[in-house]
Amino acid sequence: RLGHRIVAMDSTPDGRFLVALDREQEQLLLLERHEGRLRIGDRTRVTGAPVTVRVAPGGRLCSVASLWARRITLVSLPNADNSSSKSFENRGGAPLLDLPFAPREQVYLPDGRHFIVADAFGGNLAMIDAQAAKLLRVATIEGHNIRGLAISHDGQHLLAAQQILDPLSPTTHDRVFWGQVIGNLVRGVDFRQLGFAPGVMAATGAYPYGAEMPALRPKAVGMRHAATRRTGEAPVKAIGRWRLFPL
Repeated sequence: RLGHRIVAMDSTPDGRFLVALDREQEQLLLLERHEGRLRIGDRTRVTGAPVTVRVAPGGRLCSVASLWARRITLVSLPNADNSSSKSFENRGGAPLLDLPFAPREQVYLPDGRHFIVADAFGGNLAMIDAQAAKLLRVATIEGHNIRGLAISHDGQHLLAAQQILDPLSPTTHDRVFWGQVIGNLVRGVDFRQLGFAPGVMAATGAYPYGAEMPALRPKAVGMRHAATRRTGEAPVKAIGRWRLFPL
């Protein structure tokens, strides 16, 4: 038995360690593979209802999203070059980042430095610089209940599995029963349309919070347009594309 209520788990790229979240004990566990079994190498406290954990591509850092605390905790992992190191390196002093929404899903970008955190309830997305421990930008897409994030194969688009409410559909029994009020969809949005351009931001500091983004015209091949908006902008601008997946 490794914990009381494990809600999330991820592994380092070399497969040496696993990190697991025990929500009941509010702890992050560092698990080591040993002779075909797992054993706890270290543990550190992460408060505020931790719900997800992701290991950065380099394997030196992991990020924990705490739902009710509206917070991201950045925890340093053991150095892969030191085979005797089996503990968190900044336990008790991990950087904390406060967010303007309750976070859940996370995904790291191909550069290994930036990652995106999604709102557990609304359509907010936050770009975070893991190395600098800094919140860079917040954007908002139409919809709610984001329960999956991924990066497209070309590394240029964010894919989000989410739901969307049809404000024009009457909430009758039949429409609710057959899923005509809330739709399940996968949305793809160009990072530049959200203001998330990691290479540009890191090099020039462009696209600060609230800045106007270049006008891009999303392709509509086989997909339907949906209004996607960035925080602080009005009226809503049609960016991104999505496809419904009826249940």
